[in-house]
Amino acid sequence: MNDNISRITLVLIALVASAFVVKSCVGGDPGDGDRQTRDPAAETDPSTRSATAATESGQLDPNAGSETLGGDAPGGARGGDPPPGGVQGGGAGAEAAVAPMKRRDVGTPLEDGTVVKLQVPYKAGTTTRYRIENATTQRNRENDLTVFMRRFDDVTTKVTNVAEDGTARVRLTLNAIRLQAYYPNGLIIEFDSRNPDDTILDNPTTALVVKPMLALIGIPVEFQLTTNGAPIEIEGLQAWRDAWEEAVERVAPGDSREISTPFARDTVLLEWRELLFPPVVGEPLAAGTPREIELLRDTMQKAYVQFKGPMEVTHNDGDVFRVRMSAKPEMVARQGKARSPQEKAIAKVHIQSSIGGYYAAWRFNAAKGRLEDAEIEAKYQLWVSWPSGQTAGGSTAYQPVFLQMERQTRVELLSDAPDDE
Repeated sequence: MNDNISRITLVLIALVASAFVVKSCVGGDPGDGDRQTRDPAAETDPSTRSATAATESGQLDPNAGSETLGGDAPGGARGGDPPPGGVQGGGAGAEAAVAPMKRRDVGTPLEDGTVVKLQVPYKAGTTTRYRIENATTQRNRENDLTVFMRRFDDVTTKVTNVAEDGTARVRLTLNAIRLQAYYPNGLIIEFDSRNPDDTILDNPTTALVVKPMLALIGIPVEFQLTTNGAPIEIEGLQAWRDAWEEAVERVAPGDSREISTPFARDTVLLEWRELLFPPVVGEPLAAGTPREIELLRDTMQKAYVQFKGPMEVTHNDGDVFRVRMSAKPEMVARQGKARSPQEKAIAKVHIQSSIGGYYAAWRFNAAKGRLEDAEIEAKYQLWVSWPSGQTAGGSTAYQPVFLQMERQTRVELLSDAPDDE
């Protein structure tokens, strides 16, 4: 397993924390020759989906070839915040788990039959700052190797235009990032963009995780929201792609062509549809009478995770209302060609989950025209396989990896967030 491939894995995990996949303990490398450039035409609309066949194999392994820096990793660091420090290493069994985030019961609960207007009247000029905490644990069920990541993104949104039909354009800018990451080879990364650690930025392995994130700070994108409050289009995304690719290429030339960009149109629209702009705006809804909605997230592995289930309104305090949904995570094949050699190598993707494996709640302030907070939880098992040769009978053999995925997300207003700018 070469160091180049291990570094590609680190950056993939770092940038797609909700959907990262590690090909743990699978032999063979795709090699450094015949690199393929990502195909922009493969970026498809998630509303049309079909599976694509894999013809090549490629294995990524963070458990071999990664650089280990200083000290000893704390063994069995389960259930709490990672310890202080910049970059640490050692202990092959270092692991961490997401500490459960308690669900909140905010506001006045509604009696069944109470009707609530699900409207968020946007106002041009409204500026809001949020902190988005995303904690993810991925455990390989075969060998129990675990990757843990907690990332804090501080973002600013500004409503730039409101049309006569109430739809809005909202500009989003990433202001700061704080990262805590544990890898099963003992590598630990803790980084704060407001107080950057040069030991992380100067090391090629950790720089490939952190620098592409930093490259996005201060670059705005603008979402066009549709009538249900969800984003339907995005402007400025190419600037994010270019900044990310340039940062990757400066650290590891050629690596950005090996993996699928985390900034494909569908990937970004689906992510922010869940975090800040869920499709909940519409006709009044009575408590106890749910309405079905659908959310998707890109796994970066030729498939989406689908969360489709009943949404209900649960709380209302005049101008502030709360909705929640529950769903069973399912797999939906992604339409179009593979976006990279990393994705093309995959033969099969499958998801197993339980009813209620996904939970989300959003609270909106209609008077101020904004989201107040959100909490999201997802738990499912992701099965990914690659061709690994032929069986004795001459048919294709597959090497599977079976991963337990857990994600917890919280969106909070920052205390100094202004109502208007």
